Amino acid sequence: DVGQGPGLAFIAFGEGLALLPPSPLWSTLFFLMLLTLGLGSMFGTLESVLTSMADVWPFKNIRREFHVALVCTVSFLIGLSMVTQGGEYVVAFFNDYVATLPLLLVAFCECFVVAHVYGIDRFCHDIKQMTGYRPGIYWRFCWRFLSPLIMLIIFFGSIIFQLVKPPTYTAYVNYAEVEKEYPPWAQFLAALLVLASISMVPLFAYLRRPPRWRSQVYSFFKNFFKKESWTPGQEMETSAAHQLYRSLSDES
Repeated sequence: DVGQGPGLAFIAFGEGLALLPPSPLWSTLFFLMLLTLGLGSMFGTLESVLTSMADVWPFKNIRREFHVALVCTVSFLIGLSMVTQGGEYVVAFFNDYVATLPLLLVAFCECFVVAHVYGIDRFCHDIKQMTGYRPGIYWRFCWRFLSPLIMLIIFFGSIIFQLVKPPTYTAYVNYAEVEKEYPPWAQFLAALLVLASISMVPLFAYLRRPPRWRSQVYSFFKNFFKKESWTPGQEMETSAAHQLYRSLSDES
């Protein structure tokens, strides 16, 4: 019955390793692998958060040592709730509502900005200059149209699914799994977790808006399908898309 999640690593694999001779050796190696895997993933995640925060006020004025200590302390305090008696429910709650909808929206924004604001031709020229290889039409089509479309479909489909079917969680009652509906306060907390990540995209887009941003955004969508030519080292085109991109870069 244990097919995924913490139960797979700490119950199913644990029982399987106990049957292998010598079981202490394999158990030690297995859990050391889990430890190093978790540390490696956490280093990359933590560095991404620290780098992003170091570019904005007030964190840009804080020494890195104190900045790292602050983020690690807050993360540690949040993580303590996940090692309590009901910590498995907290882990599942964060996994369902922090790493799904926000991740889809952020990935869509990244793909859209690179393909349509910076420009797919500029991006392909950059890749060719670095690798000597220009991505083919399949990759350009995926980056510009297919990938954003699929992410939007999944994003809105997930929202509709959450609205149609009330969110539930798996509870363990008398050693049996029971599907229960989240109480109203938990659903409100889930909405806050989703909005806490999603709201950062429009918030910082508004805070770092360039002068005359309305006319530049209008010109950008007006010339959406206009092909632009530019290569690194050459003078950049004075197109609406690049004016918007350059204004955003100057503001940052």
